[in-house]
Amino acid sequence: MKNAAFTLIALVSLTAWMQASTADRAGYVLIDKFVVLFEGITSSSGGDVDPGLQEMMAMAKKAKAEGRLTQEFFDRYARLLMVVKLAMIPDRERILAPLADIQFKAFVRDVSGAPVQDTPPSIAALAKAITQELDNLKKVLDQQNR
Repeated sequence: MKNAAFTLIALVSLTAWMQASTADRAGYVLIDKFVVLFEGITSSSGGDVDPGLQEMMAMAKKAKAEGRLTQEFFDRYARLLMVVKLAMIPDRERILAPLADIQFKAFVRDVSGAPVQDTPPSIAALAKAITQELDNLKKVLDQQNR
């Protein structure tokens, strides 16, 4: 009887761990995909990033619908994708500048906690904020995993 109870407790614990692990992995996979894309953007190869952004958004929506991501994680991740998409849109005549500059400035301010003096923020400031937000999202996942 004790063995059966122990086995049942072990199975329930293992199932709970596996479910948590699946939820955690969804966020980590999304962060990893973003890092790979971001590294590709910053490398000399560049390339079209839109298909990657579209795929990551679809994956995030699916994971959110399946309950594998929290609303907070989803919102922050979607904002990262938006910032990168805005930054990558060809806009030689700066038609989107008023919208993009507001979003970039708000993003850098929200992530860094410091007021942004430059409008638009420098590419270095934007890249630093993106990196910092990825670290913050990983910490959120690590905290949920405890």
